[in-house]
Amino acid sequence: MSIPDQQTVRYRSPGNTPTRCISMSGQTTSRNTAILQSQKRKAQKHIDESIQKSSENLELLFVANFARLYEALQNVTPFDIYINAVSRTTLERMERNSVPLDSLGLLRTGIMGFDYWALENDIVDADESDDTNFVRIVTNSQVEPFRFIWGKKIRLYKDTFRNPRIDLRTELIGEGTRDFFQKKKIIMRGVARHTTAVWDGECYALLVAVHGFIPNDVDPYFLVGLFNSELFNWLHRIRFYAAKIPQGSLRYPVSFWRDLPIRIDRQDLIKEISGITRSLSSGKANDKESYLARLNDAVLRLYEISNKELA
Repeated sequence: MSIPDQQTVRYRSPGNTPTRCISMSGQTTSRNTAILQSQKRKAQKHIDESIQKSSENLELLFVANFARLYEALQNVTPFDIYINAVSRTTLERMERNSVPLDSLGLLRTGIMGFDYWALENDIVDADESDDTNFVRIVTNSQVEPFRFIWGKKIRLYKDTFRNPRIDLRTELIGEGTRDFFQKKKIIMRGVARHTTAVWDGECYALLVAVHGFIPNDVDPYFLVGLFNSELFNWLHRIRFYAAKIPQGSLRYPVSFWRDLPIRIDRQDLIKEISGITRSLSSGKANDKESYLARLNDAVLRLYEISNKELA
């Protein structure tokens, strides 16, 4: 959803380098905030030297590449960085008969910041545990579309883990967080190259850059299919990284997932998408590429959008 009072203005930095500026009402500070993205590579040095400047009424965040928008957008409603007329029409069609994801369940992110470092002594490396209080804690790199990857090397707390587990009895985890971890949920990556989600039927804990969603009365496999589709990946590029996509991984903050338009009025297509997703999740899809093509086609039909519109 676009931020209220959003307006596009022009700004010329020293050297007369044009930039596109999108301003929005400040929601996390008392100042208005403007995100500026350079249109010319030669502005790189100036942008890097001027990452943050302030005036009495306006704070300017100069963005060298769109990956830096993650920090700026973590706690605000997502807005459209750049959308042409065709993309705008497509977005409006997606939202026409849809509801935002956060109206369909509970969305939360994993343990991060100070809490992450405080839990160092409560996380162990173990393939299995006879103690049911020690549960897997999922890291970003263990989440792939439709499945988890266990046993790979992971760097945590300056050490190497393969199967990190956490003792949920620790007092460092709040009751609300513990209750969330102990529920079945969809797990989504916060850093990836493509929108990525998997169904967690075992009630895992979540670490940094991993989000979870507990759906209410909505088929979770239907949602997992949507999240892994090319259409929703396109939506992320348009809303968060539209003009230029930096090399490497992209950020998928809670603010992106929260407002995803979910259409739940076509039971036939919900069932079709769910069935395809279940096959992909179970590993029973012998021809994975064929199943993915069927999934993407069904999602496009659900939102009445053509492949040409995503080009």
